[in-house]
Amino acid sequence: MRYMGGKSRLAKRLAEYLESRREPGQLYWEPFVGGASVIARMGDHGPRVGGDANEALIALYRAMQNGWEPPESLGEEEYQRLKEAKDPANPLTAFAGFGCSFGGAWFHAYARGGSQNYALSTKRSLAKKMDSCADVKWVAAEYDAAPAPSGALIYCDPPYRGGEAYRAVGAFDSDRFWTWAAEASMSNTVLVSEYGAPAGWSVALEIPHKCAINNQGTSRPTKTAERLFEYAPA
Repeated sequence: MRYMGGKSRLAKRLAEYLESRREPGQLYWEPFVGGASVIARMGDHGPRVGGDANEALIALYRAMQNGWEPPESLGEEEYQRLKEAKDPANPLTAFAGFGCSFGGAWFHAYARGGSQNYALSTKRSLAKKMDSCADVKWVAAEYDAAPAPSGALIYCDPPYRGGEAYRAVGAFDSDRFWTWAAEASMSNTVLVSEYGAPAGWSVALEIPHKCAINNQGTSRPTKTAERLFEYAPA
């Protein structure tokens, strides 16, 4: 499923590193599961929890886990109806809001691509991921809605500081998040995807890659690096 800010292109490298840090049977938790590209690649040799503040997204994953099948086509009229309703309990809401939206941004605009069938592509992508997520526990909640567990491997992919706001849930308080992540690191292994981090955090992994930057209607590749940060105060 297309998901703005998703890690589909980097998921394999990220999951390989995360698995290298994971103990046998250790709880793996993603509080910002998003497009589920990383959690789908993590092994099932321990419990896995995928959380997100977007209730509609979690409703979609739960529905597919229980056998619901998305449609192979979704017209613009139906897209607009779902956009207006934004029913968090309807699995079609997130299916349309992300998978059938331009750029994978939450109900940004109905995706048109000539002969490309975005609904069918999204259905196939989701089906492949959900095949690997049969035992995942899906949680609709903010990352700090409950006390962090102890002894877990926690991978966080929050909205990046200075980036576009996560339209599905509103503004994100980065300072509050980093404070929580530092506290959670006291009893867990916490790894955070970002371009930069506050003092006390060090780079655990860096993956150079290219991303497309839109410049007045055209896309040009630019070199950047995905970084995983770990709390390591002096």
